[in-house]
Amino acid sequence: MVTAGELFSRCVKLLGEQDSDVRFDVRCIFEDLLGERIPDRDRPIDEQQEREILSRVKRLSEGYPLQYLSGRWEFMGMTFKVGEGALIPRPDTETLAEYAAKTLSGKKDPVVCDLCSGTGCLGIFLERKLRCETYCVELYEQAFGFLEENIRLNGSLAKAVRADALNENTPLQLPMLDMIVCNPPYLSAEDMQKLDKKVSFEPATALYGGEDGLDYYRTITRLWKKRLLPEGKLAFEVGAGMDDQVSEIMIRHGFRNVRSARDLSGIPRIVYGDAPEL
Repeated sequence: MVTAGELFSRCVKLLGEQDSDVRFDVRCIFEDLLGERIPDRDRPIDEQQEREILSRVKRLSEGYPLQYLSGRWEFMGMTFKVGEGALIPRPDTETLAEYAAKTLSGKKDPVVCDLCSGTGCLGIFLERKLRCETYCVELYEQAFGFLEENIRLNGSLAKAVRADALNENTPLQLPMLDMIVCNPPYLSAEDMQKLDKKVSFEPATALYGGEDGLDYYRTITRLWKKRLLPEGKLAFEVGAGMDDQVSEIMIRHGFRNVRSARDLSGIPRIVYGDAPEL
């Protein structure tokens, strides 16, 4: 019978790397299946556990995302169910979450909408953090299933809305809003041809933003600007190097005080602005 230490070393070797990322991934697999992140090296591992661990490591070596293998992932200190058909929550989106929470803090009874919600990590976080009236809009069936499950998992009162954010009738289903947040698909056709293998397992519908990656920004800005209250705000996550283009789109549609903010890596990661004057 193999020990946990022997199996851990074997798994790291199978992945062909010795860096901290690989060791972290293997520790996560051990935690999922053994119930402890760093088991006692001398702990015996039975054959069934060994097979399950090695099976997951094999899938990981093929590029399958660790988050999908685990079935859950953390975002802003909260746990969300994830799986095929839904975009994996990423640290990049924490910049948008932090901006929205800070901007809305102290505002009385804000009403918020999270467009292209996916797993709901952004909208659910804001609802739980601010206790605000929150609507999470998601079109695709698999992602919508995760959204509903995550609302229950996190004891959230966010409302899941099955609708297309790009349909001109969708804004009419919601009340007037203090803030719209959106992490839309923003990869261009060229980006889609160069996808990292891990990202290729995620749904193209959550990644592809049109030939130049800007389709969602154009349409959402045009359709949703009239759903904002006079002091309302629209805030987007953007891809690296897209901040100027998204800013131009918002300014062209009358948004005021359009600004960008950088993530922890120094990359302009969000673009936001005040609602146009009526």
